[in-house]
Amino acid sequence: MFRILFLAVSLLVLSACGGGSSGKSYSISLDKNQLNYVTEFQQWVVARVTVDYQGDGVLVGVPPGQSLPGWINIRTISNTTGRAVFDIEMYGESYSGSYSQTLRFVTGSADDASTATYKDLRVNLRSVAPVEFATMLGQSEAPAARVLELSATQFAENYNVQVEYGSSSESDWLEVTKGSSSFEAQVSRLDVPTGNYSARVLFVLGTSIQAERIVSLNVTEPALEVAPISAKVIDETTQVSDLSFTANASNNSSVLTWRVGEFSELLEVSKASDEQGIDVSVKLDGLDSLANGEYDGWFDIISSHPYSAGETTTRYTFDLTVDFAGVEHVSPKVVYTGRSQKVLVAGANLAAIDDATFLASQAITAIERISDSQVELTTNASAAVGNYPFEVANQLGINRVTGELVVKSDPIFPIGEVSLPKPAYQVIYDAQREQFYFPGNWEDSYVYRVFNDGNTWQYATYEIDRPAGIALTRDGSKLIVGTYDCAVKEIDLTTNVVEDGQQLDGCYYNEFGFIGQFYTGLTVIADTNQWPSMWQYPSWTGVPFNVPSEHSPIGMISDYGTHMIWAGAPTTTGDRTAYIYNAKTNEMTPWSTQAGDYYLMYLFSMSARGERFIHDRDLYDENLAYVGSIGSTTDALSIAGLSPDGSRAALFDYETKTVSIYDTSLNSGEIVDLNIELSVADARATRILFSEDNQYLFVFSTNVDRTSGKLSVFAL
Repeated sequence: MFRILFLAVSLLVLSACGGGSSGKSYSISLDKNQLNYVTEFQQWVVARVTVDYQGDGVLVGVPPGQSLPGWINIRTISNTTGRAVFDIEMYGESYSGSYSQTLRFVTGSADDASTATYKDLRVNLRSVAPVEFATMLGQSEAPAARVLELSATQFAENYNVQVEYGSSSESDWLEVTKGSSSFEAQVSRLDVPTGNYSARVLFVLGTSIQAERIVSLNVTEPALEVAPISAKVIDETTQVSDLSFTANASNNSSVLTWRVGEFSELLEVSKASDEQGIDVSVKLDGLDSLANGEYDGWFDIISSHPYSAGETTTRYTFDLTVDFAGVEHVSPKVVYTGRSQKVLVAGANLAAIDDATFLASQAITAIERISDSQVELTTNASAAVGNYPFEVANQLGINRVTGELVVKSDPIFPIGEVSLPKPAYQVIYDAQREQFYFPGNWEDSYVYRVFNDGNTWQYATYEIDRPAGIALTRDGSKLIVGTYDCAVKEIDLTTNVVEDGQQLDGCYYNEFGFIGQFYTGLTVIADTNQWPSMWQYPSWTGVPFNVPSEHSPIGMISDYGTHMIWAGAPTTTGDRTAYIYNAKTNEMTPWSTQAGDYYLMYLFSMSARGERFIHDRDLYDENLAYVGSIGSTTDALSIAGLSPDGSRAALFDYETKTVSIYDTSLNSGEIVDLNIELSVADARATRILFSEDNQYLFVFSTNVDRTSGKLSVFAL
């Protein structure tokens, strides 16, 4: 009803000129010059305005160009000849804020707009937050009194102040007192049971409520208040004094007792001597072997008071980051005396490690910095056999050895062969232990270890049901095994104990046929059953590079972890693509293979650092440019293998059952037949590998029906 009235008034006001005359006098006056009020958030306050006028009536609106805001409502109480009474209702729209608006009261002739005359009334409203008190059982002192804000217009000394509680059963916990120009609310009792309470404070004149305020009280059980603890970072600049701090703790209850309970193994925690704090320190011992990463610092506080049935344990946590500069991954970890090699090193804050620290080792002659987390070292060809740890100084004075380089003499392998229970298609060489690993097939229950005692070759087994993909960690400490049944196992190669790895939640049908670890330490696992998924391990989060969707893919990582082959298997009739992923540049490059798109694992080979690649007897350089074919055989069961440095290739000829050796260094610009021919007794080869010095050849093979295997070792 008011909005319709308001529109009519606006039209009238728009044409008004402040007054007019047609033989009759028109006038208007208000009993108030302006309104100044205070209300609480989401509460109404009402002011009554009396208007005396000479005219045909009185209307209320706003000046031209303005609109009535939502926080004002106007209600007509009475409108008789010569006098009208209005209630101006004002609403607290925000938790805290001030509003102003001009209202225009208009009278004049109903037939002549030029007679309109008006009076303006300025309305000022301040919205305030409700008064809230918080107490604790056993608290010795009441919280400070709070002012119940009223405007000067609203304040009256002769108010009758009434308090209404939320329920009749509530205790009388609030006291309101009057000062010279305001009223104050005070919590009068500290024995009120725990809970949330609310009271209405009414300011009454006669029988009329002039204003009201809401006061709330939250009563909690006694508890120790511990200030938030900021995150802690421990790195090479951290000093011993930085490992200790005091967490502020406040006990505001005279009846609360507390003590320190359990705490994380990284910490020592105790009550401060003044009982107003908690002394926390990170243990120095243990930081020497603790891997970089995010850790949870935590401690328990056990408290009790007479109002509880028993003790309460509260856990407080903070983030603890260990971020020492140091070497984390060395690839290859094993190098050989007598020749210089390039070694990729990945780690944390390597920029903080000066060249002298790396060059202090007699095994290193040069350093090339790639990024803050990667460097490339050149080894000393004359370095003595031994272990060369990377030690980085820190302010804590602890000895953190996070990586090492192992210098060995070239191994001497016995020449001969050993029969194996299963054929080997996916073979990994362990340079530290001078042995090989390969998984059985989908109906087998073993991973095989092939080794020698100096005279003969032997094999041993790790019992793992239906093994699929395998990977050796860069430090050589573990063999990670994925199965055809969603499981991941880890073999401790020091103890030869098989342990459960980190499992993928909700995994039911995945076949983990591919596992690999790049030189950076990034470990990836892929489901190779039909359309693939790939994850980081052990976090099971996404990988930081694009993985092409190839059906039932084949995956293979180079020995030094720099490159990955990724190709679709011939399981569908559609097009298949092979790719080379370069971990140093984070690039996934399509590989156009000369022999078509028939991709099986035994048809691929690559050098340890990606200098050469082979698919189906065709040789490609580091840029995937086709160089030529190895040998002249065209039989589909003939396979080739590259040496670790890419300078040699071996070709198994299925028709003749012989292996020929070729020079693929391309020093002459072409592939050179070295006229070395070796006989293999088995029906077909499944994998061909060279020793690091190219002096030995390892040929894994299988019989006609592929039920058993063999390793043949040749001297070159």
